[in-house]
Amino acid sequence: MAEYTAISNVVVIGHGVSLSMMAALLGHGLTRHSKTITVVQLPDMANDCDVVVSGPEFTALCDILKLPIEQVISHCVEGFSLGTCYHKDQRSWFVPFGHMGLIMGAAYFDQGILRALKDELLPELQWQHLSLAAQAVSAGKFAIAGPKQTHLQGPLKYAVTLNRQAYRTLLQQIVQQAGIKIIATASITPTYHETGAISDL
Repeated sequence: MAEYTAISNVVVIGHGVSLSMMAALLGHGLTRHSKTITVVQLPDMANDCDVVVSGPEFTALCDILKLPIEQVISHCVEGFSLGTCYHKDQRSWFVPFGHMGLIMGAAYFDQGILRALKDELLPELQWQHLSLAAQAVSAGKFAIAGPKQTHLQGPLKYAVTLNRQAYRTLLQQIVQQAGIKIIATASITPTYHETGAISDL
């Protein structure tokens, strides 16, 4: 039988929002199991942007960290996004993060629309005409679906643009509340991969 050595101490090295986010997630998952976590915070990189763009997984992250989403939005959010707009060959189309807004039985309404477009059954129909998110973007109006508006939560999934410093401060508060020790240092000179990840110390 293989023998395993239990890990009792975890050290995380990095910088910026990604470090704070990793520390917050580890603090949520490991400190309750009597693990000691130490965060070594390196100086920020010179090319760090002032904002952080998240995907629609942002709300799930808030749920994991027990962050009141209203607090995050009021303190950190600078903008919302409901999907991605693509441009090619003088054409443009919008793809929402959520579904189209109507489910027929076990199949999504999207599948029927795609089939109709493919077979040219509805030549005047455009995808965004049937997307609730696309219509909201076109009108320049958006409101977060409330907890009882389950029929709107799916089609109006959203991403956010966060103020980097405000979001980082909020995450660091979570880290400190979890009892994680933070050591700021400039004496370590890491080697960075072209993706921005640390490849060597």
